[in-house]
Amino acid sequence: MIVPWVPAPGDLVKDSDGRIGEALAWVGPMGTVTLVSLRDGELWETDTFGPASDLDELRALLLKVVRQ
Repeated sequence: MIVPWVPAPGDLVKDSDGRIGEALAWVGPMGTVTLVSLRDGELWETDTFGPASDLDELRALLLKVVRQ
């Protein structure tokens, strides 16, 4: 049995639409994760996701630096 990746709060997550957000909560029975957008703070839930790539993480870091 393969255990799916479960994001911890604060992990960067990429959904099936290519949007990247920071994980806020995992709903185990539903298999969904609640994410917050790094751009505008919008919340959304998805059940199709994976960990952000190294390039995605670099982009997120640059976005934070530019906003400071």
